[in-house]
Amino acid sequence: MAEVNEKEPYRLLLEALLALRRKLIFGAATFLLLSLVFYFFSPRILAHVQRHLGQELAFFGVLEPFLALLKVALACAALVLAPYLLWLLWLLACKVFGFRKRAGLLFILAGLV
Repeated sequence: MAEVNEKEPYRLLLEALLALRRKLIFGAATFLLLSLVFYFFSPRILAHVQRHLGQELAFFGVLEPFLALLKVALACAALVLAPYLLWLLWLLACKVFGFRKRAGLLFILAGLV
């Protein structure tokens, strides 16, 4: 029987993370860009949510209106970028654990539900 090196899983994980480094940086930059774009649309989104709920938001601090818009923008950016992040997670799992890449669509769809 062949001896199993204890550092083998860590080496595989490190190699997979290094291979995905550019994609992770691209994902972070895309998240920031989408957050900036959604920040300009967040007053409309927030007004739509207020109309749907039938009530006005109450702000008790000076920064709360800005933070509400920022949170809406960050949440929208995260929702739009979720399939890409799940795809990156699946690629990492494929390299480390040897999963098939074809089953990734099922993983992404299950993650979005």
